[in-house]
Amino acid sequence: MTIRPFKPEEMGQARLLWEECFEDDPSFLDWYFHYRFYPQDGLGLFAGQQLLPDLHLSPRKIKIRRTLYPSAYLIALATKPTFRNQGLAKRLLTFSLRHLATNKIFFTFLMPFNIEFYTRLGWEVCYHHHLYTLPAGLKVNSLNNLRVYQSEPSYAFLAKIYHLWSERFDGALRRAENDWQCLLYDHFSDSGKIWLASNETSEPLGYALTLTPSKTEKQLLIRELAYTNPSLAKPLLAQLSAHHLGTALFWTAPAENNFCTFTPTAVRPVLLGRITDVRQALEALT
Repeated sequence: MTIRPFKPEEMGQARLLWEECFEDDPSFLDWYFHYRFYPQDGLGLFAGQQLLPDLHLSPRKIKIRRTLYPSAYLIALATKPTFRNQGLAKRLLTFSLRHLATNKIFFTFLMPFNIEFYTRLGWEVCYHHHLYTLPAGLKVNSLNNLRVYQSEPSYAFLAKIYHLWSERFDGALRRAENDWQCLLYDHFSDSGKIWLASNETSEPLGYALTLTPSKTEKQLLIRELAYTNPSLAKPLLAQLSAHHLGTALFWTAPAENNFCTFTPTAVRPVLLGRITDVRQALEALT
């Protein structure tokens, strides 16, 4: 058995394995494998020419101490069902750390399907979300010149707001154009909506990515809320509430969002992280 990056002609095997292990829409996979998943960013463990498990090492950039560093978001670890429980996924993950360190990528993170599986291999929780359940008819001191409306703006509008908002968080991910394309493709596939906040001169000041509440839940899910100034958070939430009368708001926010005075109803681990080579990472940080 050998572990190596994909060759272009092997991407068909990677897609078939993805389809076998996950339940994503075919149209999303068409887009993802054309624009997002490149052969050099994938690792596969092969028995001869047969792909057994694979992993996408999606290139990202992370901000630490005001400096951007290359990182890898580990996505879609998958093993053919008939080859599971043989330690192949563990072997592939271990190899991925050496492979990334060799390429001067020292920071990895992932969204776990099972936290214990990854913590046994050295990953630890590094990002939490605070979960807020806010009542219908939320009332706060509003801003007279803030206008919140449903929109489908260019990603550039959202990117400008996101950049200013994420500057407050150490360890924040920077989003490139294809990151936004992936996020918004996924969001609209879930029938999501975008709400834009602006002032009287139409300057974009904040946005909310929301999912329409089901008939039974009666909650508007806010998957991301970003704003150029912390003072805008509560007025933006209040106007979202006004647009959805009788509907509670369910908001997930970074735990580092400590300028919010609402009390979270729960804290949830979101991402795990691991350094591929501690010595080289510390040298890069100094």
